[in-house]
Amino acid sequence: MTLEIAICTLNAGLLRVPDILLPERDDVCYLVAWQCTDVSFDNLADDPRLIRDDVRIVRTESKGLARNRNVAFENACADILLIADDDVRYENICFDHIIRTFQNNPSLDIACFQACTYEGKPIRNYASYPFHYADQPRGTYFISFEIAVRRTSSLPSFDERFGLGAPFLGAGEEEVFLWEAHRCGLNIQYFPLVVVRTDPQTTGMRMATDASVQRAKGAVLCLMHGPFSAWLRCFKFVYFCSHFPHPHSALREMTRGIKYICQCRS
Repeated sequence: MTLEIAICTLNAGLLRVPDILLPERDDVCYLVAWQCTDVSFDNLADDPRLIRDDVRIVRTESKGLARNRNVAFENACADILLIADDDVRYENICFDHIIRTFQNNPSLDIACFQACTYEGKPIRNYASYPFHYADQPRGTYFISFEIAVRRTSSLPSFDERFGLGAPFLGAGEEEVFLWEAHRCGLNIQYFPLVVVRTDPQTTGMRMATDASVQRAKGAVLCLMHGPFSAWLRCFKFVYFCSHFPHPHSALREMTRGIKYICQCRS
């Protein structure tokens, strides 16, 4: 069984990719989905550190992180695909965890794991036990670099209305991806294993101040629960569950996200 690390990066972010690569091993390869929107970065792909038998670079002029994830999915060739950003770090034990998890669970389509900081501290509180997506504890969410997929499964695409670089909804693409995969009947499970090291600054930390993330929150809830229930959940989240410096503004942006999704449906 082979594992492919799908690294999504933009322009000069390609310079960070060599720091991710581990010494070559027969069962692991790297796919770099590189959005290059400026010709001044053209020569970056000639970096000798990237010229390896286990590294492929797919260049695209598309925009948006969700679109780049889809480019990676479209060009993957290994049995398992691990979603990655250009600032993460791995150890060989991480790859062993992922491969062994899929080997031991032949019906598994998508696996969600844990991430820790560069110093080894969990980036948030995780459940200590495995569970299926349908049984996930309240408040559970997963970040893209915690997700690995079986390439041969009937995977949904990432919704390109969501995510970093999208015109209106600046987050939420992985949450929508997992929800749609679950609706399609795919087997999604969480395993309490660390598979990546990363910067602890996540999208969730931008929720209090970033309007595009707030809009994405409303849009995600609207997809899952409908507009009225989504608005009630946003109201509760803003005024009772989280601390926002400007709660009225946050609720307004979440409502804009709800309206945006409703308009897209019509």
